[in-house]
Amino acid sequence: MRDHETMLQKDLDQIADQLEPRAGWQGDLLDALDDARSTAARRRLHVTSAAMVVVVLLVVGVGVVVRLGGHVEPEPARLPDSRSVDIGGRSLFLDCRGQAQGDDETVVVDRSIGGSAEAWEAVVAQLATSTRVCLYDRAGVGRSDAPPRAPRTAADLAADLRELIATADLGPRVVLVADGAAAYTATELADLDPTLLSGLVLLDPRGVNVTIDRTTALGDKVTGEPRSVTQQRADLASDEASRNGEQISLPASEAEAAETLTAAGPGFGDVPVIVLWPALGRERLPTLPSPLRERWWSTWRAGQDLYAAESARGEVREVAGTSGSLSSTAPASVADAVLGILSAD
Repeated sequence: MRDHETMLQKDLDQIADQLEPRAGWQGDLLDALDDARSTAARRRLHVTSAAMVVVVLLVVGVGVVVRLGGHVEPEPARLPDSRSVDIGGRSLFLDCRGQAQGDDETVVVDRSIGGSAEAWEAVVAQLATSTRVCLYDRAGVGRSDAPPRAPRTAADLAADLRELIATADLGPRVVLVADGAAAYTATELADLDPTLLSGLVLLDPRGVNVTIDRTTALGDKVTGEPRSVTQQRADLASDEASRNGEQISLPASEAEAAETLTAAGPGFGDVPVIVLWPALGRERLPTLPSPLRERWWSTWRAGQDLYAAESARGEVREVAGTSGSLSSTAPASVADAVLGILSAD
């Protein structure tokens, strides 16, 4: 009998190892059982053994694998709440994971222009163990409907996001994580509805004076200047930032956010704001003469500091050793910042 049980355990382990809660798992299950039936151990299964197989079938359906001996191995969390949300005649696609605990707020992620959901997987996995975290596709991106017009500005994006939060019942308050130029949307959202944000995490945010500062730094064209300088000047003058896939005018969005933040009083009030910036971020600057690169870098950093200064509870954190997207290169730092806001009094 002990030999039979040993063979049974091996068979069940092989079945469990082959099964994942993904599309087509039912077929995998039947194939695995057919293989098991052909073995001597499967022919000798008694009533208790059959019950063990049923247990495996049941727990696979809810996303866990139960091994003999009572050990439970949870599968990675999936996105159980994926849907299109009507925001008034058009829809935005929303993916949520995890469960908000008590009165804890939902975390909403606003990705950078061109940013993928896959780049946020590690951050979402960490946050979803203790709260609800949602990613969405902006208008015209992924599975969301196209916007009614283009180009768009931060004010348009903020209005969409506010409607999504209300219609999808993500509020009444949310912690917003905004990556890159999404800081403009966050700024306009805070102005549009001052009670909506309970916290804000900005990842390497684009400042509200970048276009003006960079144009000023380049100065007037001079004879014999490097081609890279001439190209950057032409790009800035032609609003190259609006030629992104979403047709978002960054200079126009900058102007909107700058007006909001230069108004009297702190733009974010007492909403806690954490700004994360990559210590090696200057490596991403275009090829320019060294003095110009340093000036561009210093004005970029000054713009990031401004966001924190616009909150009575703002702070800036340097993320050492990274120059790229913080969601993929430093997910633990991003998750820690969000969890810190959630746990704050």
